[in-house]
This record gives sequence, structure tokens and C-alpha cells, in this order.
Amino acid sequence: MKTITAIIALFIVQYLSSAIFSQDNNTISQNAEWSYTDYKHPDIFTSASNTSNLLPDSRSNIFNGMEVKCKSNVTLDLSKGGIGVLNYKDVLLSGPMGNGLKYYLGRSQFDCDDIPERIVVLIVTDSLQNMDTCQTRVVIKDITSPTISCMTQTEVQLNATGQFEIKEPKSYIMQYRDNCFLDINKTVSDKSIIDCNDKPAKKVVFTVTDEGGNASTCITNFVVKDSVKPQIRCLPQTTIDVTPGTYQINFKDYSQNSFISLLTDNCTVKKTIFNPSETNLKQFGTTKVQLQIIAEDDSGNSAECTTEVIIRKQIKAVPSGKIILKEE
Repeated sequence: MKTITAIIALFIVQYLSSAIFSQDNNTISQNAEWSYTDYKHPDIFTSASNTSNLLPDSRSNIFNGMEVKCKSNVTLDLSKGGIGVLNYKDVLLSGPMGNGLKYYLGRSQFDCDDIPERIVVLIVTDSLQNMDTCQTRVVIKDITSPTISCMTQTEVQLNATGQFEIKEPKSYIMQYRDNCFLDINKTVSDKSIIDCNDKPAKKVVFTVTDEGGNASTCITNFVVKDSVKPQIRCLPQTTIDVTPGTYQINFKDYSQNSFISLLTDNCTVKKTIFNPSETNLKQFGTTKVQLQIIAEDDSGNSAECTTEVIIRKQIKAVPSGKIILKEE
């Protein structure tokens, strides 16, 4: 019985909320519009139907004492559960006063599917079934930010150009939920490229924004690794001229460009090592040395090459044309 009563009551509300009234000779005519609507969206009325006469005399006050006015707009914020509830007082601007008055909202509960707005109809009746209606535009907003958590830490390798690209920010989001609509594919990061300057670690902030414009952030710590070796190429042969009185040289005293033709790294070459670092020269003639050059970057990666170094002692000529060899 309760179910039947509820169905009849719902029908009456839908029927009354769509009625249009006119007055002639103290008789109220009701031009009703009938419609079948989803219970969640009763604000759309279609299919004009019949006209019937209501009771005369006392019902004529629908145009004076029964006039009700609604606010033109109201804002409804959805809860963390994605639900919003309206009271008739939320939309009522002015209306009749007195006992026996009843106010109905064509719809009082809204959810995420109703964003961004709906039209709600307010109905007021008295004990004699006099009635008036008005409507309000309900702007429905989601004000709840998503709940997210990021990957705490991850290790990344720099490539040959000294970079790592964060291609899919969403892949670093471990958990997420929202009361309404959230597209995790729209996740963004405050840094899209990790490079050599970010070693040894860099914190990256990820931001997730729902369809209501509410945002949440979380942080992932990127541990930056570089396993790319430097590139080094030695000259096939290098010649060094020294004075006859020189019996030892230190290769560190010479520019590394004297021995190599190429030295690069995806980040930074920290140092070059000469092996041997120095050598003794023969008393006369030339000295040949196989010189190994080791290049090491700031991540500890190293590469090497070898060049043949020929050290020649210069022979100075005197004006007489005689050759003098200075011995010490």
C-alpha cells in the first residue's frame, strides 16, 4: 500500500509541476503537460495533453495569495560522496504565508551526472489545493579534490644525450580515487626531462585534476644514474720536441689536446689520467713512449685510448755551422 501511495504521490508532483493555469470568470483552467521522466531527471517536460476546470471561487486566489517566487540561480556543492541535497528553502525567494501550506521540490537530490546544472521546480499548495509553481537553475559543483598517492622512489638511467624523459606521468600514480569524474590520463608533472644537473636525485611533483577542476599532488623521488662511458679517441702518434738538456718530462704539463682528437661525454668529463704520468728520456736521440689516456666522468664511468709519443731532443746550431751537444 505504501508503494502504491508513493507512486501516486510522484505522479501528482510530476503532473502538478508541469501545469499552466489561467483564470476566467472565477474559474481556474489547468492546461496540463504530461511526460514520462527518469526519477533522477524530472526537470524535462514534454507532450502537451488536456485542459480541465478546477474548483471556482476559493481557487481564484492562486493569482494573489498563492504567488510563489524562486531564486533565479542557486549553487549546490556535492559532498565527498558525490551527492548534493536541496531543501525548498534553498530555492524559495518569496511565497505565501499561513497554515496548511505545503512546499514540494520536483527533485531534491543530485549527483555527479547532473554537473554542471539542472532546472528544479518548486510547488506550493494550500489546504484547498490552490497551487503555484516556479523554477530555479541549480548550478552543481564538485569541490572535492581527488585522493592520490605516487610511487615513492624510482631509479632512472640517463641516455647518450644525458637525459631521461618522463613520457607517461600517470604511470607514477599508484593509487587514486575521486567522488566524481577523474581522468588519470591527464596527469602532469612539474618536470618532464631529467638531466645531468639533477644527479644524484630529483623530486618530481605530479598533479592530478578532476573534471571539476579540483587538483591534488604527490611527489616521486627520481634517483638519477649515468652508466654511459665517455668517448675518447687518441691521435695515432704525437711528437714532442725538447731541449737537449731535458732528461724527464711530465705529460700533465702538456695539453690533453696534444694527444687526443676527441673527448666527449653525455654529462661531464671529470678528469683525464696519463699512464705513465712521466717518463725519463734517453741521453741522446729520441725516446718513444706508449701513452695511455684514461677519461673519467662525474659518475665514475671511464674510457681510454693509446697514442705513441715520440720525444725528440733538439740540436742547436752555432753560427760556424758546428754541431754542439750539451751534456750534463
